[in-house]
Amino acid sequence: MYAIQTHSLTKKFGDTTANDDISLHVNKGEIYGLIGLNGAGKTTLIRMLLGMIKPDNGHIQLLENNLTPNFFCGMKLAF
Repeated sequence: MYAIQTHSLTKKFGDTTANDDISLHVNKGEIYGLIGLNGAGKTTLIRMLLGMIKPDNGHIQLLENNLTPNFFCGMKLAF
């Protein structure tokens, strides 16, 4: 069972692609770290996984539950 699963996850801000075609599989009980340069898209990926922003393409599954477009509707968080 995967705790986190993404398939072809993409997010763009205007002409800038923050995340491009990310497929990730994290098994339940595993610990992962995201390492990359500033501006590499780490925070954008985490925000998509938390439902703070909606991906432009792809899908997310957390503990075998699909995050549907309705999950992202109405999320108004300040950060």
